[in-house]
Amino acid sequence: MPSQLTLDAAFTNVEAAESGWLNWARSYAKTYCVMHHSITSDDIRDAADLYGIQPDSPKAWGAVFIGHGFRCIGRERSKRKSNNGRFIARWTYDI
Repeated sequence: MPSQLTLDAAFTNVEAAESGWLNWARSYAKTYCVMHHSITSDDIRDAADLYGIQPDSPKAWGAVFIGHGFRCIGRERSKRKSNNGRFIARWTYDI
């Protein structure tokens, strides 16, 4: 199991490498939450697919909701076939 120090370093690296994409994803997520009260990574992936905006690293998807005012409010099965029904978090944004 990775240590917290290792996870913190990984998120720091992703934040630096993907700052532009993460800014877009977080802005989208905050706006979506204002309109719909909550969001999942499926919702961001759908928007990214629609607009053709993909991160260079797949690790960036996991960094979108870490900190920055997002709070996990539950878990549900992903709607995306590629996720094979795994559980994902549902998030809200605390303004």
